[in-house]
Amino acid sequence: MLLLWQEILGGINENIFRPGGTIIRLKDSQMDDQDKSKQQLIEEVEYLRKRVVYLERTGQIISSPDQNGNTGVAEISLSNHLDFVQDIIDAFPSFALVIDDDHNIILANQHAVDASGHDKQELIGRFCPNAIHDLDGSFEGCPFEEAKLTGQSVEREISDPVYGKWINSAIYPLAYITHNGKKTYLHVAHDISVRKENERKIKYQIEYLHKVIDSLTQPFYIIDAKDYTIKLANAASNAGALTDKAKCYEVTHKSTHPCKSPNHSCPVDIIKKTGNPVVLEHEHYLEDGSKKFFEVHGYPIFDDEGAIVEIIEYTIDITPRKQFEFDIIKIQEALRKKTNDLEERNVALKVLLDNLEEEKENVNKNILRNINNLIIPFLEKLQIYSSSTPQKTLIDIIHLNLSEITKPLSKMLMDENVSLSPVEFQVANLIREGKSAKEIAELMLISVNTVKVHYKNIRKKLEIRNKKINLRSYLQSILT
Repeated sequence: MLLLWQEILGGINENIFRPGGTIIRLKDSQMDDQDKSKQQLIEEVEYLRKRVVYLERTGQIISSPDQNGNTGVAEISLSNHLDFVQDIIDAFPSFALVIDDDHNIILANQHAVDASGHDKQELIGRFCPNAIHDLDGSFEGCPFEEAKLTGQSVEREISDPVYGKWINSAIYPLAYITHNGKKTYLHVAHDISVRKENERKIKYQIEYLHKVIDSLTQPFYIIDAKDYTIKLANAASNAGALTDKAKCYEVTHKSTHPCKSPNHSCPVDIIKKTGNPVVLEHEHYLEDGSKKFFEVHGYPIFDDEGAIVEIIEYTIDITPRKQFEFDIIKIQEALRKKTNDLEERNVALKVLLDNLEEEKENVNKNILRNINNLIIPFLEKLQIYSSSTPQKTLIDIIHLNLSEITKPLSKMLMDENVSLSPVEFQVANLIREGKSAKEIAELMLISVNTVKVHYKNIRKKLEIRNKKINLRSYLQSILT
């Protein structure tokens, strides 16, 4: 097979699709219009190769030795095959020329004619930069000079300011020679403006995405769900220049294996298991030994088939919040201890107050008992032995005043059991002291019948009416 067409086909493939010259047939859904044009170009060249093989077999092409004496480089007289080559380049879906060593145009397809704005016959034999770009010298970026110098296929992407487009311009050395011995080249160009615009937009979106992510003040990562590799990290992560194999646990925990400890559950593993977002708390120890708390948020990224392929992870430093929570717990514990202490003191105080009240009651009983036992009897004796009426009157006044003084004490004791009126209580106190109805009447300046009415009311209120209970004895039992 001739090296001529191997070079053309291999050169096009190498520069357009894959190193090594392998033909790639893409599905229509995988190709844009420009990719389809390239695929069509390859198929046209393949057809040309088969045609040349046919010409070689029929003796229309003669192989001659190359400069190293190796046979296989075909030198073909272009003049004998102009129509054939013209048919080939006319089939190209984009701009195509055949030019010679001097960059003069030998053949042109209709796309090239349309791009130049000249008639086809006006193009033939003209200096290509002048005919196409209206230049006297080479067009900047044109790959022709390099291809001529190296003898290799050269392809470049060039911005054409005249037409305001991006052009993919390629030069492929041919084995054809002109009638005067000049080498020939296939010059192919196609508009890649749409692709370049899409690339520009994609680049802008990527740069914008990086700016947005880098504007986050907290670490942000995109992690490969299969092998924990960090595919993207923002500036706040302090991850530096990441290698293709950098793992998340290596960067965030300085560890050689994924997080497994109770304080460092792996969000990637949890999300892969549940398929749901997750929020965890991690404890990190810094180089100086200080401890930091982080809230780790993880979110799954699914492919078109619903499989988890990547994990978005970002962390928030919650050390101040955790410290505040710890402080609250300490305060609550201190308050609980103080509350318990106050409750214990309240119990002790209540016991003390109860004891004081009991002691006060006992003191009141003792005061009342001492007056009744140590003072009243002597007053009664003085009254008996007093011969003069004024003395008896003074004694009665002292006795009555003592009754008034002890009345509150007796009343407190009485109130615990019954509710007597003030007059009834006074009568009850005199009864307790052993006074007769007549004596009570004289002391209180009321009639004997009134005293007897008070007797009945007191027995009723004491709930001893119609009972064989001595009223004085009963009153002494509850008032002393």
